[in-house]
Amino acid sequence: GGDDRPHSLQEVLALFAVFENMGSDSKRPLAGGVIDEEAFSAHLGPALRRDVRKAVFRVFDVTGSGEVSFAQFLYGHRLLRLGSKKDRVQYLYSIFDVGRTGTIRLHEFVEVMRLLHDITDAGVMLEAADGVPFHDYCARLYSLVDVDGSGEVDLEEFRTALADQPDFRAACDWAGGEDEGGSDTERERPPGYIHRSGTPSHASGSVHSNDAQSPTHSETTSRIRFANQSLASTPAGSFASVNFGRRRRRRRKAARLTTAHEVVSFGSKHWLMVTTILAGLQRAVRHRAVAVGDPSPTARPSPKDPAEGGWREMPDEAYSERVVWDLDSGITVGAIPKPAVPAEIARSGAACTPANCTPYFADYAPEVFDDVMRRAGVTREEYLRSLGITQLQRGMLSGAMTSLVAMQSSSQSGAFFFLSHDQRYLLKTISLGEVRTFLRNLEGYHRHLRMHPGSLLTRVFGLHQLQFGNVSVMFLVMQNVLHAPLPIDMVYDLKGSTVNRSTAEDKRQDGLALKDLDLTHDPTRRGVLRISPAARAQLLHQIEVDSQYLRATHVMDYSLLVGIHQRARHPGAAGPTGAGTLPPLQNCHGGCLSSCGGEVYYLGVIDFLTYYGVRKQVERNAKALLYLGAPGVSCTDPAAYQSRFAAAMEAVFVGEAASAPAAQPTSVTGC
Repeated sequence: GGDDRPHSLQEVLALFAVFENMGSDSKRPLAGGVIDEEAFSAHLGPALRRDVRKAVFRVFDVTGSGEVSFAQFLYGHRLLRLGSKKDRVQYLYSIFDVGRTGTIRLHEFVEVMRLLHDITDAGVMLEAADGVPFHDYCARLYSLVDVDGSGEVDLEEFRTALADQPDFRAACDWAGGEDEGGSDTERERPPGYIHRSGTPSHASGSVHSNDAQSPTHSETTSRIRFANQSLASTPAGSFASVNFGRRRRRRRKAARLTTAHEVVSFGSKHWLMVTTILAGLQRAVRHRAVAVGDPSPTARPSPKDPAEGGWREMPDEAYSERVVWDLDSGITVGAIPKPAVPAEIARSGAACTPANCTPYFADYAPEVFDDVMRRAGVTREEYLRSLGITQLQRGMLSGAMTSLVAMQSSSQSGAFFFLSHDQRYLLKTISLGEVRTFLRNLEGYHRHLRMHPGSLLTRVFGLHQLQFGNVSVMFLVMQNVLHAPLPIDMVYDLKGSTVNRSTAEDKRQDGLALKDLDLTHDPTRRGVLRISPAARAQLLHQIEVDSQYLRATHVMDYSLLVGIHQRARHPGAAGPTGAGTLPPLQNCHGGCLSSCGGEVYYLGVIDFLTYYGVRKQVERNAKALLYLGAPGVSCTDPAAYQSRFAAAMEAVFVGEAASAPAAQPTSVTGC
């Protein structure tokens, strides 16, 4: 249930750098080796409610002095990241001990229980099914804990109640039970209370998934690794030193140095930026509910055929709309100010962070992306839940902060990714040029998805900008193609090109996606993936439709991502389902079943924002000279790229009549 090891020296030094920045970034500089509540709360991030930040500070400030020393910070961080189950009970008990008296009284219990239920239900309060007021309900729970009726609960009584009283455990199990901050699924409800919004909805799954109740597998994308050492090596708290839109070659070189992903949690150098992004996303989604005018955040549209009037046309201004918030005050502003370092920050020499510079957050074309999201079967409520805002606050209160978001980076594009805690969504940074390309093609992208609900193009649910001081980050939120109800064992990134399209042998064991030549040289696959004739016909038709659209938008360098689940590697995994009732590309747990029944393929077209402009034309000419005009160079004009891509996918996917699959395949080498 935990890890009792102490921090390593490297971890201590990294945390001390974070602690120093917490003081230097605040309005009151670090003095006497301590930080006050204002500085501490600022670095917890704006995504946390004010009362949650106050409660967490109370746990770290064990002496009640109103200040936290580094030793206290180190101890509190250890409880959050490394603490045993016993430590977490102590942590949760400290949350309930509002008055710092060493005991919990009824009014304190009611106060914290109300906070816990507020957070668990994403701001929607619980109501009594039998008309019992919330205070009386809490008093009933309190009586289960206060076994001697003294009106005070000590630590031992609290620990015993968590272990022995199922009603009390059900009331706060989400915050400190056996599930150590993992999934955000529905938990057991306290007896006698119901959720006002009715039956909770299930997470919707990926764009290719039709099994709403399929479990989430943490290994789905954790085996796929993207690296960017330039970001991983950034000094703690120093965001200004990372220029997300320039120096691409330097970042690409650094990306090859390491491939280890990072888990973002309180105390890590990216925590503040991630929580600021989450705060902005939460505000953007809530604004969409008002702007679009849908009174029910859980209402699902039915994606009908365009001829049946399955949508209403968007006004032209919807594609150019931009809503900007000052996240400090929470009010909307006309525009994001020009990037600049505040004078006081420049004099101190500190780096700009969301703690010492006003963070601004922009949501581009909110009505358009809201429509894309909901037509993919994702409600706003589910979207926020998956992004992990509730998970974040729950973990901070429970002392079970195992992870918030996994940070992974691409070794090719120089972008970095934040993976949502349930791995459904990717937050990917993009360059200013890619932003311009996407906004220019947004209306066409939206129309294409509406006309072709089965499109393989990755669904993008938001285009956003975060700016603080002189730092500006542009990013997309998109569905993760590799999020699937079945674990992914192998991934191919296929472009149809052959020059430099292989993954080095020494890197394959780390989970990097394989490429075109790797598939060609695989002695068992021999360059092909075998699927049923019906699935092949549907796939090639959709690839032709999608690639022709991308050709018309004058982009190139996109690829087909193929995630492969090998049934022989997972003896306990569910077998094929849905055949005959679903489209061939979704006939097995939302994926495409191989002709032999031994594999399931999850497919999606990614990276379609590279515009073929002057820079790419120069790159194409240079590579033509370097490789003697080889047709396999990836960089080429959109027409040639589309033709080559479609032809390559036609050669890779071979139609073969389905054979009777074994109950449990024994080979993992394909069909």
